[in-house]
Amino acid sequence: DEQFPIVSGGIGATYDFNDEFTFFGGVHRGVSPPGPSASVSGLSEESSIAVEGGMRYQSPRGALQAEVTTFYTYFFDLIVIDNVGGAGSGDTENVGEVESIGVELLVQYDPGIAYNWGFNMPNFISVTYTNAELASDSNSEDAESLFAGGVKGNLVPYIPEYLLTLGTGVETQHFGIFLTGSFVSETYTSASNTTAQVNGDGDPDARFGMLDSHFVVDLSAYYRVTDNVKVIGGIHNLFDEEYTASRHPHGPRPGKPFFGYIGVEATF
Repeated sequence: DEQFPIVSGGIGATYDFNDEFTFFGGVHRGVSPPGPSASVSGLSEESSIAVEGGMRYQSPRGALQAEVTTFYTYFFDLIVIDNVGGAGSGDTENVGEVESIGVELLVQYDPGIAYNWGFNMPNFISVTYTNAELASDSNSEDAESLFAGGVKGNLVPYIPEYLLTLGTGVETQHFGIFLTGSFVSETYTSASNTTAQVNGDGDPDARFGMLDSHFVVDLSAYYRVTDNVKVIGGIHNLFDEEYTASRHPHGPRPGKPFFGYIGVEATF
């Protein structure tokens, strides 16, 4: 029987410089063993080392909050599961090593708190930059795998370089309405980083290529009927943005179109 000694864990720490500034950081090791059938094929467990550090700021009254975080993760023996190409003929594989580095910035500001308006007006912006690359040539021999044809330095599929979310709203004791926008940059759908819709054997395949960038706006609101009951509602994709959310497992899949909802939320 195949055995996998598993060692994982981590350490984190925070330091309150003063009432406004806090510094934090940590190092963690993660492990993901292959499934029973895959382990029989001689696969190794996937492991990773993740390091992060950053700083938080909060103004004395809490009107302004900000956080910046840097992160670095290295994956060893990355596991790509069976049928990841979607045709039902793939094999679970250790495809190689992946290195990911990035930074995230979050800023929140509420002038309602800052100027005692009698209501809140929360505003926020969050920006994430991620550079996730293959740290070795891909070991995948499955032409339909999304890691087929990947070479060292290529970008990891389905991990966008830029994510941006921003929003604003008005909130009173009984009512709240919020507008949120989310931007996702373009991404490759295979580690070969090809814009052509062909697989590792050069055959036409709609699962390969790119996803275009897109920006989606959501609207949500609530009305508090009692302390325990709220009527909630909203609209997802307010401007009915058309975009492709994925090319797996069986070709292009559209993102959620204009969609409205309404409901009741009760807490006890």
